[in-house]
Amino acid sequence: MIQLKDICDIYDCPHTTAKDEGKGYPLVRTPNVGKGRLILDGIHRVSEDVYNSRNARAIPEEGDLILAREAPVGNVSIIMDGQRVCLGQRVVLIKPKRELVDPHFLTYYLLSAEVQHRLKNHANGAVVAHLNVSDIRNLWVTLPELEEQVAIGKILRSIDDKIELNRQINDNLEQQAQAAFNNIIAQYSECETINLSEIAVLNPKRAIAKGTLARSIEMAQLPTSGSFPAGWDMKEYNGGMKFQNGDTLMARITPCLENGKVAYINFLEENEVAFGSTEYIVIASKGAIAPEVFYFLTRHNDFVDFAVKNMNGSSGRQRVSAETIGTYKLPIISPEDMFILETIAKEALNKIKYNSLENIRLSEIRDTLLPKIMSGELEINNLDC
Repeated sequence: MIQLKDICDIYDCPHTTAKDEGKGYPLVRTPNVGKGRLILDGIHRVSEDVYNSRNARAIPEEGDLILAREAPVGNVSIIMDGQRVCLGQRVVLIKPKRELVDPHFLTYYLLSAEVQHRLKNHANGAVVAHLNVSDIRNLWVTLPELEEQVAIGKILRSIDDKIELNRQINDNLEQQAQAAFNNIIAQYSECETINLSEIAVLNPKRAIAKGTLARSIEMAQLPTSGSFPAGWDMKEYNGGMKFQNGDTLMARITPCLENGKVAYINFLEENEVAFGSTEYIVIASKGAIAPEVFYFLTRHNDFVDFAVKNMNGSSGRQRVSAETIGTYKLPIISPEDMFILETIAKEALNKIKYNSLENIRLSEIRDTLLPKIMSGELEINNLDC
């Protein structure tokens, strides 16, 4: 047993807010600290001057850890190869002393259920729970021999490496399909148009009986990039928008709409109906056009601009209606180009689905292995690496 401060150098973040400049170096705030890896989607960025200023005490380097002091309290991410970042507010930089502790082992150790429980017990605050830096420094750590640490870190890292590879493949698939959609739409910019409501149903009728246990996808689980939701829960249905495979969900309320909260539904069981926020608009094809195309429409800049400009309501609670979305005008595309677009959209979203489902399974395997390995219940020499 040894305290974290004896095996790591620990630095608190600057206690100032850095403005998002839209380009430059990633600024790691608490929403960007995931369970093991940094979440770079939608991350704020700062100039080189701000980067140098905020890293004056210590430069975050490959193999260093960043721990969230506030929600999500206790999340830890390791800085991977080639990542150059600076610290936002309410995070702590942990620099492991490599002769004593393996950075990957320490990452997973801090994410273990027992340590997460201790960190959350230390968190205090009437409104927002937060960790004091002194509690982080004084955290007791159980260290096996360095060789065993490296082996444990390698096993668990291999799972996360595969998850990250799948995520990168998904990003590439989506970017290619979106580029194809944008290019084909641009070719028909001067052509005859048709209202969205003529080729799609907005908020179609779906049936779930009250009190039925059903899959629920909440607004927080809707991604700001990518088509696959961050998760779901099983809940009793007592209201909300209903959807099934082939439907596209989009947020209709500020700031979720501007942030691009959208998902394509293609992972439910046959005839399964799920539900979610009342602040969704559900888009379903009327049959003439493949449903996958409508997902890429909701990621199209012109469509997003139209939706945002047509929001109304009081400040901070503005919404766009399904009826308004139905008036969006799309160019009439030739059958030949539509076939190309549909083929690309279907293939991309199908591959993204399988990669995303595999990532869920891999995460479950990692989370099952983690406490068993850390407790010694499962010995690493019994694992086929």
